[in-house]
Amino acid sequence: MQLGGGWKSGMVGEGIRERQGRHGVVSLPEAMGLLTFDWGGLCQKMYSMFRSTIRILLTVVGLAVPTLSLAKPQVEYPKRILFIGNSYTYNNDLPHTLQEMVRSAGLPVPKVKSNYLFGKRLIDHVGSRVSMRLIDQGNWDLVVLQGMSLETVFAKNSKKDRDDFVLSAQELCERVRQQSPKARIIFFQTWARHQDFFDYYKSLFLEKSPATAEKDYNDWAVLHASNSVQQQQFISESYDWAAKENEAEVARVGEAWARHYQQPKMPIRLHDRDSSHPSPAGTYLAALAFYKQIYQPEVIKISYRGKVNPAEAAYLQSLVE
Repeated sequence: MQLGGGWKSGMVGEGIRERQGRHGVVSLPEAMGLLTFDWGGLCQKMYSMFRSTIRILLTVVGLAVPTLSLAKPQVEYPKRILFIGNSYTYNNDLPHTLQEMVRSAGLPVPKVKSNYLFGKRLIDHVGSRVSMRLIDQGNWDLVVLQGMSLETVFAKNSKKDRDDFVLSAQELCERVRQQSPKARIIFFQTWARHQDFFDYYKSLFLEKSPATAEKDYNDWAVLHASNSVQQQQFISESYDWAAKENEAEVARVGEAWARHYQQPKMPIRLHDRDSSHPSPAGTYLAALAFYKQIYQPEVIKISYRGKVNPAEAAYLQSLVE
């Protein structure tokens, strides 16, 4: 065992044994004319005390280390957040919902700015003077990037769409870091369309041509996915890849939505009537996912409910814990 000052316990013991073997009982009167003293016995006692002290210290440290290692690092609360997105962020005012959740949790409320390009992709934000001007303001603590709802789905099987998504995600991240080197970048993992969306197209192809309906739907599904579960998988994979390549984070909104639809414990529809955009409950759950990712609380305790009732709020909060 390595001890303080570069000493090894084995070396100390060997030194004592060598000293005892060489000198045995030393008579001080022989050297000083005063006393006779058992140096070997004294060394053995000192060595025993030394080992006991070290053993106690190591035990204390060993008990303390696990406590220290489990201590969660303090999350630095963002003061300025920028949202770059489209109608999925705009509808029901996701940024404001997040601010109200933060306020109700007793945390400092960040200032928020945003730019929405409805129905547009990340590459459109690269070409947007408004988006670029906001990014170039700099001094952002956190920047959220949200692509068009089907952008990451199309990227799965279309090389052009994939290249556009990959390059625009990279360019936006680089631009953010040029102006705000310490900013956290979070990709907004959006949700899949409601299953009603897929059922509609199945019935549409069946109505147009019953003989070729199955083939027509399968051809359509190559680009759009065959159902909501597969579509969410495409979305999640694309945002995970973008985050990994650009050393960013992901707010797993879509996966939280999927948990609800896979085993709904309450009759809540997260989608609006168009099977695409969020209902107020959907936006509430999206904001919870962002709150969880940004602030990393051990327990979700949000008193703000927005337009959902207390039971719905408690249930939706459970989906992100």
